[in-house]
Amino acid sequence: MKKSMKISISISLLAVFFLAVLSIAASYRFVGSTKSNKYHDPTCKQALKIQAENIVTFNSAKEALEAGYVPCKICNPATKD
Repeated sequence: MKKSMKISISISLLAVFFLAVLSIAASYRFVGSTKSNKYHDPTCKQALKIQAENIVTFNSAKEALEAGYVPCKICNPATKD
């Protein structure tokens, strides 16, 4: 397989991964990871790095806070609903 074809396939797979993460995250007001204690707006650059199998979703800031999560310092999500 040509190197350019491998790169193209890799980019396509990466795009599909990010679209899957975005579609999961877009359904909820906030997202977090099982690997950290931060919650984010779904479009936060840190939220976009969360692997699909580690995503935790929240319908409200209260829900996230009660679960022990703290707001991300990059996207500064709401802390009150």
